[in-house]
Amino acid sequence: MTVGRPRCYLMTLEGQLSVTDEPQKKAGLTDNVLRLTRERKAREKARKGQDAETIDDLALKGRYTRAILLLEERIVINDDDVHSRIKLADLLVQRKRETEALRHYLRAAELLSEDGFFDKALALLKSCRRISPKDSSIDALEERVLRSKELDMAAWSVRRGQGGDGTSQLAASIELEALWRRMGEGDFVQSLAPGQLEALMESMDLVRVPAGEIVVSQDAEDTFELYLIASGLLQARLDPNGRDLLLRNFGPGQIIGEGVLFKQEPWPASYKAAHNSQLLRLGVKGLQRALKKTKSRRQLVRALSTQQNDVQVAAMARSAVTY
Repeated sequence: MTVGRPRCYLMTLEGQLSVTDEPQKKAGLTDNVLRLTRERKAREKARKGQDAETIDDLALKGRYTRAILLLEERIVINDDDVHSRIKLADLLVQRKRETEALRHYLRAAELLSEDGFFDKALALLKSCRRISPKDSSIDALEERVLRSKELDMAAWSVRRGQGGDGTSQLAASIELEALWRRMGEGDFVQSLAPGQLEALMESMDLVRVPAGEIVVSQDAEDTFELYLIASGLLQARLDPNGRDLLLRNFGPGQIIGEGVLFKQEPWPASYKAAHNSQLLRLGVKGLQRALKKTKSRRQLVRALSTQQNDVQVAAMARSAVTY
């Protein structure tokens, strides 16, 4: 007669079995955690550029396909990686893949604008125009960036004004400071020597233009002056054969009319205020006053006259007429 095992032994054996299963489950979970950790570290390593061969090294060696692949992987991991997007777009341009490059440039400009880097976003949009001058999506994004910049400056002015005593002198000071801040990061202002912007502003007339008003028409004659945009948005427009065409947007810190003032050329297009705008107008007499107030006269003339906005608008106008 076989004696059965005591019940307590069976219970103990069952407990051992259950305990034996538990480490297996934990081991499986540990393996998954380790695998996920390794994958995460690998992604971080790629994102931070700690690969054995950096993107720049690959590009210098002519291994563009590998460099592009690594940058695309970084963007998949982090869609907001502006630096990688710009590098990728630059490489794609070199490989004649302009359509793909344009998409990444536009996304990078959008991200920069969202982070408040409006002038960097506008600089990228200039690169986009060289790739596709007639792409309407560039115009739309440029207008959004300029408008966001304008709203940001307006909010900054309001914040500065909240702590004041409400006097008109303080309001004027805040407005002037806001104008300086709007223009301070632009390419043109950055090209000026110390003191030249002050000399210019003292020699220019402040012009306020409501939204929808024409600043200057293409057929205007003997209007030898340029405009430095302090706030708002101007649009270069053309009307060939009754078609109203938008050629380009201009925002704070940009100049129009340099060819008109210095070369006495006709206006390449009509300019219309898309938003309420403040412009600093410089005519022949104002230019003479500004030159008397600065020692670096040649540099000031060079900074004003070498702006390529009129040339670009004229090229776009010719292309639009023949299109």
